Amino acid sequence: MSYELTDAQVLTQLRLRKIKLTLELERVDIAIKAFEEVDVSGMNKFDLMAIDTDVDTDLAADKRYSPTMTNEQKVLWALSKMKRATAVEISDYLIHTDPELKNRHRVITAITYTASRMFNAGKIGGEKVGTKNWYKLKANKI
Repeated sequence: MSYELTDAQVLTQLRLRKIKLTLELERVDIAIKAFEEVDVSGMNKFDLMAIDTDVDTDLAADKRYSPTMTNEQKVLWALSKMKRATAVEISDYLIHTDPELKNRHRVITAITYTASRMFNAGKIGGEKVGTKNWYKLKANKI
């Protein structure tokens, strides 16, 4: 009995491996950014956020992800990384960032509700394009 794989099976396995490695690399990049920001002791939080000048400083004070964040904090964190996204894109980003989030449907439902509520309360910006709501962080009001 031979267990040889066909070229198509090998290619499929390689593509899956590539996706897993890409996700792992993104997690490593997030961890590196978090540690780089922690290690700069002589700067205040406004110096650390100089790159994101259009992001509300109250919303982006801490750029590290934590599974204990509220859904509102998770939406704000994801939008600070993505700039502009739908609730489904925010949910998918959170799912790939946090391995503890396993039920995709439940995450999408919670994030959709939270993002919509935040938009209606004026905490985040957004616009409707076609049938989708695109959310973004509000610009600083200086």
